Amino acid sequence: APSFGPVHTRHVNSKTGKVAPCRMRRKIERCPHGKLLVCTQRHTENHPSLGRPLCLDCYDHAHHVVWNAWAGELWRRTTIALARALRRLEKAYGVKLRVSYGKVAEYQRRGVVHFHALIRLDHRDPDDPDAILAPPAGITAQHLAELVVGAITSTGFDTPGYADTGHTWPIGWGP
Repeated sequence: APSFGPVHTRHVNSKTGKVAPCRMRRKIERCPHGKLLVCTQRHTENHPSLGRPLCLDCYDHAHHVVWNAWAGELWRRTTIALARALRRLEKAYGVKLRVSYGKVAEYQRRGVVHFHALIRLDHRDPDDPDAILAPPAGITAQHLAELVVGAITSTGFDTPGYADTGHTWPIGWGP
């Protein structure tokens, strides 16, 4: 999901197991509301501030809610873009391919929908549509990674206008 503003987090060093400060910054800045955009605490795993905005007034709560409502549509459009991009690879190698995936949507601590997906590229047998075959040797995981990145970076849309305001929100993948 994209960012809707800075929130309290917990970072654990994978090698040492030490908990890092929540939001350390070399340059200490204040938001437009005068709140410090830094947190030096080393939050415990279940600390109540985890996922909460550093400044409630700066956090884009409305966009957060709209993202959750439209994230499924973004996923659908991304899979369509991925299928279209796959056609170029099929032509280049003279084969029929398909993308298979397993996806889980979960809520992060900040309450934003977050996706995890396993994506696989299969060779389709035109005579047996249920057969799962490995892609030809020339097609690599790098090809699939490039297709996925291309689909993610090219997929996005603006929501319909909000009632009585016409305001829309951009829906797209975060970094």
